[in-house]
Amino acid sequence: MMSGYAGTVRTRHRIALAALMLTVAAVFWRHLLSADVLFYRDISYIHFARAVELRTIVRSGAVPLWNPFEHFGEPVAANPNYLLFYPTTWLAWVLPVTYGFKLHYVLHFFALAAGSFLLARRAGLGPLACYAAGALFVFSGPVMSLGNFANFLPAAAWMPFAILATDRLMRRGGVGAAALCGACFAAQIFAGEPLTSIATVLLALGWSLTFHGDRRAGPLARANRVVVGRLLGSLVLAAGFSAVQVLPALWHARHTERAQFSYESTFVWSLHPLRLLEVLIPGLWGNPVTPPPQPWGGLEGRDPFLLSVALGVAPLAFALLAILARATSSSVARGATRFWTLATVAAFVLALGRHTPRSYVFYYALPLFRVVRFPSKFMVAAALGVAQLAAIGVEDLAEAAGGGADRPSRARRWLSLALLALGVLWLVVWILVLAWPAPAHQVASWLAALEFDAAQAARLGPWLRLGHAEIVARAASWLLAAVPAQLPYVVGTTFLLAAVVSGATPRPLAGPALLVAVVAGIAPLVFAHTSLDPLADRRYFATTPPVLSYLESARPPLRIFAEPLVNLPGLPPVALQVDLRQVDFLPPAAHAFYIQRLSLGVAAGLLGIESTFTADIERLLLSPQHFVNSLVCEQGVFGDPLARLLRVSSVDYALLRRWPPGDGLEPVGVAPNATTLPVQVYRVRDSLPRVHLAAEAVFLPVGEPTIERLLSPEFDPVRQVVLEPRTTAPASTPEPLTGQATLLSRDALRVEVAATTSAPSYLVLTDSYTPDWQVEVNGHRGELLRADQMFRGVALPPGSHRVIFRYRPPSVLWGAAISLATALAVAAFRVFRGRPRNSTR
Repeated sequence: MMSGYAGTVRTRHRIALAALMLTVAAVFWRHLLSADVLFYRDISYIHFARAVELRTIVRSGAVPLWNPFEHFGEPVAANPNYLLFYPTTWLAWVLPVTYGFKLHYVLHFFALAAGSFLLARRAGLGPLACYAAGALFVFSGPVMSLGNFANFLPAAAWMPFAILATDRLMRRGGVGAAALCGACFAAQIFAGEPLTSIATVLLALGWSLTFHGDRRAGPLARANRVVVGRLLGSLVLAAGFSAVQVLPALWHARHTERAQFSYESTFVWSLHPLRLLEVLIPGLWGNPVTPPPQPWGGLEGRDPFLLSVALGVAPLAFALLAILARATSSSVARGATRFWTLATVAAFVLALGRHTPRSYVFYYALPLFRVVRFPSKFMVAAALGVAQLAAIGVEDLAEAAGGGADRPSRARRWLSLALLALGVLWLVVWILVLAWPAPAHQVASWLAALEFDAAQAARLGPWLRLGHAEIVARAASWLLAAVPAQLPYVVGTTFLLAAVVSGATPRPLAGPALLVAVVAGIAPLVFAHTSLDPLADRRYFATTPPVLSYLESARPPLRIFAEPLVNLPGLPPVALQVDLRQVDFLPPAAHAFYIQRLSLGVAAGLLGIESTFTADIERLLLSPQHFVNSLVCEQGVFGDPLARLLRVSSVDYALLRRWPPGDGLEPVGVAPNATTLPVQVYRVRDSLPRVHLAAEAVFLPVGEPTIERLLSPEFDPVRQVVLEPRTTAPASTPEPLTGQATLLSRDALRVEVAATTSAPSYLVLTDSYTPDWQVEVNGHRGELLRADQMFRGVALPPGSHRVIFRYRPPSVLWGAAISLATALAVAAFRVFRGRPRNSTR
């Protein structure tokens, strides 16, 4: 009898899970079935180009450990944002690239929904409540905002599964459970989002102590020690499994800005307190994806990191019911309520970042917070907590609808009154806005001025082409317009929920009314957030930029410099007028990104072209190269100094729009880019070959002294090279130099050069320097030199030489060995001694 009942329950949950998966598929049907492409924000700037670049490297027969297409070449395994070892990354290598790339994103939305569903199932909730947990989480603003982050999205998807695996480890023990738990954490590490990994470990620890620890016996109780010990053991396994990613990343990061962010860098993109209103009401501040951008996007100092943080009135009401009622019949659900309440409050506080005084405590007392950034990421954990609490609230209402209670509890009555009060308040505000528009505008302007002070307006003004007063007035007008626009949603939802929560519906209609209330919580999130992951016509990436017809090189692949989008004094602001006739096949949200693509400002690697000085968004360039890159891309170097720098860097063409050219740039033509600022194409005069010989070394420390020398008119790059003072390279000789250097072969991991020189000299290869490159001269190990701050060099004696540069990062080899050894050790231990132990209880 009991087994039959349990089977029925399992069947109902399976049906609910299948319905949830169908719901996600219905929302993302275009992503699954159409040929349209993802493009928004980081997809156009970074991720899609990298997918194509790695695909090109793999199909050439090389291991994709080095990417020659970006920043004069950069390491791949050392940059977790490449997701090199993450399995769904490989879909773009084996499937049609645009579809495989889309699948990487879409599959994780299914995983997010399923993970939240299974967490609710673990709390003993029914099918409807579990469905609500999955749908409310996956369609929440923070989660739907992840559709343009190739790393954050999969990292978030592993969050609920890591908690479940940790719970299984605490219940069962054993090597197998520890390995599964470690594998979940390792998968999250491979996704390359450290702040989410930290949040997941904290959530897993809190969940385990709640359900498997002993609160009454004190923090050092045996059960608590077992919990901490088992979790630490699984984290050690996770570190072992992911060592092939962790070791290269840590070794490389210590030489970059990521070794320690400044306070300002850590807490940029903190959640502004005014955005907490958006948590309640989806779309309150507008949709950042749909132009024109609303000034409220500046609440975080720039366009928002998370395009929406909305959770909705209904989910928050259900969550409050779970917190206040505490009447559920399940002890597991009661424990889950306590845990998720604390976790959600903590996540909201952490998401506020610099807007709370605790941010200084976190930054200066906890070193981990100096190597991560963007506190608003914690809103994903908050969304998971609200979804789980909402599911518990739905379960409480479902039990009441099924005859679990004759009359509503006091908490339900108070909550229904609060919901009615919110709906009535919104009606009153709407009436006030209609009846007294002038005072209402003054109040809205006061709210807008809280954030948009003169400094903020100075940052946003050039982009919006508005002054301070205009920005405040526009923001106030938007806020006032939101009141009537959100009236049906707020009033309709609050009144419906008040009726359901209070038990005012007749008993036979209580179940259907609850179902309608759940749908009323999910549907607004779907309608408000589906546009956050927009698609564009496949021609977005398939179109050949017109500028390509002006570019030719006798030494492929081409190397270009494209003017960055940065506002500089004395130059026109970055504010482009789009020619809509040339972009009529694209949605408005794609226009700005498409213009950048036509101008080769982003994604040049899609065309097999190497980019040079581009924005170091991830802050992972080695410090000497980052210094030069930021000088060009953030402070602006143009005119003659830029021409000299491009010549030294073996750049073939400069693509400018606003920057004045120097004498070393020869005009080639003007290429249209669907704007009023077309691309001015310039050939770099006498650009150095990729490999060349220099007779004289100038010894200067990296940084400003070297840069000043490189940009100086007195510096002759044909004859001179700048080296670090500590090098053991021989001094230059005054003998006249005759000879040549010829590039024989060049792939991602190996460069071969033939060189002949009549006197001691230096061979310079204008690909980026990292210590992981090795150099051989005539079969013997040579000393790799940092040449001209950014590039590779080696000293050569007179004679003929065959020089081979090889990329052999020891950190990757050691990491791979540790990962393999960990997997083999776990397998062996599992076979011979892997019997499960008892629970922590």
